[in-house]
Amino acid sequence: MLKFYYNKHENRLLCTFDERMDSMSSPNAEKEISKKIDGLSIENLSIVFDLEKVDFVSSAFMRICIKFAKKLKKDNFKIVNTKLMIKKTYKIAGLDKLMNIE
Repeated sequence: MLKFYYNKHENRLLCTFDERMDSMSSPNAEKEISKKIDGLSIENLSIVFDLEKVDFVSSAFMRICIKFAKKLKKDNFKIVNTKLMIKKTYKIAGLDKLMNIE
């Protein structure tokens, strides 16, 4: 399940995930996130993906992260509460240079 919290004052969208982000769940997540940011000003928008309850990410989910990181200004896309193995996967792929991963 994907949940959204938008803070208008900070122009920040927090997305929490509580399932495996594999090739089956990722396309739906991408559509839902795109719907949420449609109409928002991308200029100063920040997006945070909270992966606290996620224990697996596929290349499909990593592609979604890249897509949104590239849409935003540098440092306005962040992944938080990442498990060590997932963090290592992003680092091996070199994505830690494109986005903040905590």
